[in-house]
Amino acid sequence: MRYRGAFTLSGRIVETQGATEVDLYAQPFGAAERTKLATVEAESDGLGGAAFTYNGSGLTTTTKITAEWAGDDRALGTSAGVKVRVAQSASLTADRTTVRPGESARLTARVLPGRPGQAVRFERRSGSSWLLIRTVKAVAAPAGVTATVSWAPPAGTTHVRVRVPATPANAAGVSTPLTIRATPR
Repeated sequence: MRYRGAFTLSGRIVETQGATEVDLYAQPFGAAERTKLATVEAESDGLGGAAFTYNGSGLTTTTKITAEWAGDDRALGTSAGVKVRVAQSASLTADRTTVRPGESARLTARVLPGRPGQAVRFERRSGSSWLLIRTVKAVAAPAGVTATVSWAPPAGTTHVRVRVPATPANAAGVSTPLTIRATPR
């Protein structure tokens, strides 16, 4: 799932008297306590059970989401959980996207949530592969972390991106490619 992106959680209670309520809880990676997300209506499915759907957004780290049903006169309560892996958000900017051959462009990556010291890989496209330009350690920034390299692209048009490996708290992240042109003016 994307950082702070939308998600949909669906579930079904196999045996119930009809419409009922389900409580949803979230426990982000590293958090000792869980918090209540919502109470959602589970509507009768016409098969002796009930189904629910919850639309949410805003997760910033891998989170365990638990659905709890208290039960009714027909069945005991139950709970079920799912781990939602949240990818790091990686973005890439350049101080200029057109340079003369041999000149450098300053590439800056921003990673959210990111951690100072984590590896940020700057890569360029070559045919159908992504080749490493340089790996840089991220430094603290007001929001997330950043990493910067100065790079002289080969003559012509080159697509570049940044990639950050997975951490215990987040899945890997990849930026949208950026186009850099090295052409005589």
